Amino acid sequence: MILDAISRCNMAPYHTEEYPNRYFKYPVEYFYGDGSLSENPFIPVIIYGTTISTFLGGSLWHNHLMKRPLISGVHRHIGYVTMGIGVAYLFRKWRLTKLAERDAAIRHYIELHPEDFPPVEKRQYRDIFAEWYPRDRKSVV
Repeated sequence: MILDAISRCNMAPYHTEEYPNRYFKYPVEYFYGDGSLSENPFIPVIIYGTTISTFLGGSLWHNHLMKRPLISGVHRHIGYVTMGIGVAYLFRKWRLTKLAERDAAIRHYIELHPEDFPPVEKRQYRDIFAEWYPRDRKSVV
């Protein structure tokens, strides 16, 4: 469903004879070729780490409440960790689906209304910062 929506978004080719300047970046170019924005590489680590530790902690807490040794019932710990991995996978899949739908809608809107999104001029630091020269150390003291 998402891939169909993304593949239906036909981008007009930018940087043709009409826009040859590579000093400008168009808003649609912030998206990757499949129409999605980049995902932070630490998000999957956070999702998997949180759910696995939550499920394993729940198993250890159950042992604590039942006045059993924490390590007893290793098969239950393994089962809870496996369930945590499954929940994390489903949550990440749901999250990426929602983000892909949002990105496809944003990209489609940008394509339909290019007059609202003019190209952004790439600026260099020398154009942004004012010239600065350090003062002589004697004048500071």
